[in-house]
Amino acid sequence: MPTYWIQTSSDDVFEALEAVEQALLSGDQGSAPVLSEPVAAVDTDPYLMENLGVAQANWMVDQQAIVESQRPGVAPIVNLFQRVLRRATWWQTLPQWQQVSAFHGALVRIIDVILDRQRLLRIRVSQLESANLPAHIFALEQQIQSLRDEQRDLRRRVAELERRLANQ
Repeated sequence: MPTYWIQTSSDDVFEALEAVEQALLSGDQGSAPVLSEPVAAVDTDPYLMENLGVAQANWMVDQQAIVESQRPGVAPIVNLFQRVLRRATWWQTLPQWQQVSAFHGALVRIIDVILDRQRLLRIRVSQLESANLPAHIFALEQQIQSLRDEQRDLRRRVAELERRLANQ
């Protein structure tokens, strides 16, 4: 029994049934989806893990940070001036720094959740890939054949009922 690969543009069941019917009538079996190579584990990607560590360590904006001057002779005076100016204007910039810190914290937490869900999806995909696909395909083929026979019987019955109606 042949396998038919059907693709639709939406999740609408009627559209899927129509696509199946058209494929059965035309004999177009379609082509099987191409499986891409397995996704590398997120935990072993050093670039991603390094940058995630940086994001987790530095998501909070330091409101008192200044750019330390390294100029010989004047560095202590410049650094002191920056600290005094920062402390004098903290009330003006505090709401913005708090908003930025809250946003950064939310992003880091979202990234953690996405990576965890990706890990769970990877596990689920590997479980599905290890399932007994030929048995599932055979069962689906049997169901398709059964539905095809049932559809043929229903069409005959409808045609017979239409003939009876026309005669009356």
